[in-house]
Amino acid sequence: MPEQCLLIIISYNQLDYTRQCVASIQKHTEYPYHLLIIDNCSNQETRDYLCGLQRQKNVDIIFNQVNQGWIGGVNQGLNYGVYEYYCVMNNDIEVYPCWLSEMVAIAQKDKKIGLVNPQWESPKKYKEDYAKFLNEVISQQKGEYAQTDWMRGFCFLVKRGVVEAIGGLDTIYGSGYYDDWDYSVRAVEAGYRCVRAKGAFVYHCKNVTFTSLMRKFEYDENFNRNKALFYNRWGRPLKILLVYTKELQHKHNDICYLASEVLKAQDSLFILTTSQEIVIEHTNCIQKNISEFLLSWNIRVRLLDNFRHSVRKRYNVILCSDFIKQAIQHVPVLGQKYPILAVDTESKEKLLNKIKGLKQYK
Repeated sequence: MPEQCLLIIISYNQLDYTRQCVASIQKHTEYPYHLLIIDNCSNQETRDYLCGLQRQKNVDIIFNQVNQGWIGGVNQGLNYGVYEYYCVMNNDIEVYPCWLSEMVAIAQKDKKIGLVNPQWESPKKYKEDYAKFLNEVISQQKGEYAQTDWMRGFCFLVKRGVVEAIGGLDTIYGSGYYDDWDYSVRAVEAGYRCVRAKGAFVYHCKNVTFTSLMRKFEYDENFNRNKALFYNRWGRPLKILLVYTKELQHKHNDICYLASEVLKAQDSLFILTTSQEIVIEHTNCIQKNISEFLLSWNIRVRLLDNFRHSVRKRYNVILCSDFIKQAIQHVPVLGQKYPILAVDTESKEKLLNKIKGLKQYK
């Protein structure tokens, strides 16, 4: 029997979205799958539709007598039989050709890849011409993926090994939000990676699922509560500026190690470099190549502009050579405003500990 993926959809009313989601799955899914819909006390019209759907051989429906919420429903699905892969889906998405087979193919590339998102955003120039976007962009990226900071919960593939290692979503997050980010960090802590499959695409009607469950003020309260819970557990992500110059080329391996560790810790990394040598593909890493001639000017302009932002949007630390550190510290206004660590004067372990010490758990 070929490996199967269990598709898990949580249903609560919104029949039009559920019907459209299921239709797109049945039309565009080549990889062997079993569909499980967990209904959280929907209205009669939705339940009637699901009863009809249940007659199909590869579809199961669980009708909860008590609304288990998003997280409770997902955990029911992750405990529903043993499958090689589980794919958790909102009912407000529409899938496109090869979406699941491509996500599975990416998951199979590396045993450490544990969580996989599809692409869900298209450039403005395509507007809603997804057929053109699929042909010109998505189909050209099959087999490619980008490492990401955390998986987005609207549609994600998870390997059985991850579920066995860390279980399901944490119910401390109640109705949802930050539960997917928390799950990602736990997976990374267990040795897995989160990636985005560039050759898989789904369309997502953002926030439809949650706005149907709560009013605006309840949504805001829930979001802020869960954000506080997440930061209290894992710390607020840092924004790090790395200035990579020729003085640091002998520290290339140490810098790659530091970059890997801070990205693993959900931090954001902006690299300003005069070299093509360091290239890190990660959704939380931006690299800008500049000439030696413009380096000093670019650093000053960037820091002055960054300093005008609110505290939450400023860089939390600057990593650079000791030479650049001395230059920045002599700039009026900026010299004492940012923690600056010289990469070429300390070990990677000490640097990493100092970076971790900047985390705020609130």
